[in-house]
Amino acid sequence: MPTDAIEQAWLAKSPMVRAVPDQPLYDIAIPLALRGEVMGILNLQVSREGVVKVINKAMGKYTIGAVGVLLLLGIPLYFFLHHFVLNPLLNLRDALEAISFKTMELRFTARQDEIGDVAHVLNLFLAKVKTEMGNAMVKEKQRGVAETRWWQSILMAIVSKSHRAVVVDEDNTVLYTNFPIKATTTSPDGKLHLLDVIDSQQQDVLRLVGVALERPNQIVEADTTFKSEPCHVKAVHLEEEGELRRTLILFAPKQLGARI
Repeated sequence: MPTDAIEQAWLAKSPMVRAVPDQPLYDIAIPLALRGEVMGILNLQVSREGVVKVINKAMGKYTIGAVGVLLLLGIPLYFFLHHFVLNPLLNLRDALEAISFKTMELRFTARQDEIGDVAHVLNLFLAKVKTEMGNAMVKEKQRGVAETRWWQSILMAIVSKSHRAVVVDEDNTVLYTNFPIKATTTSPDGKLHLLDVIDSQQQDVLRLVGVALERPNQIVEADTTFKSEPCHVKAVHLEEEGELRRTLILFAPKQLGARI
């Protein structure tokens, strides 16, 4: 025997294939069994070249079949994914990018699928955000009105009528004055800056406010000109941890000899 294929097939009771040394052949042993007992061995020797041809032919058929199945299933699947998944997702992405922070609305056509459910949930979320923003703006406005009344009451009680008082926030935005203002410029939101209130000596006042910011809760003072009148100016930056920061600026006319 050219190989041990027969012996191994007899012992293992299963077919064995061995390559014949130095020959272009395969030695094949197939056991013939009856009720688990091997009755004999069928021994074949086949050409390797023939086996390779058969295998290549079979692989070619399998490849063609696989490509055909892929085309039959892949093309419809591609169009399905493109039409029902990719396009809706791209539209949802564009709708998210186009959200206006003024209206807080998601412009997306309603759909009866998972993407439509996501868009619906996003709309509900944006509606809640819009409501919260509206409530926050109302509370901020109410707080601003209340703070203005508080400053008005405090300054009326402690500041002489001949003195001019200006209250600004940390950005030098004017919150309250005890005298009428005719500003030439305003910001887009209608708020006034300290530069819109003070006169040609504004650099001195700004410098004084800067010093007050560096020395919170301490009074700093200097001489300047306000509304074309020489005056003595005092500034104090009121700051508490976790609280709003405000700066109070008081202008006292010099000719009156006033001191705060």
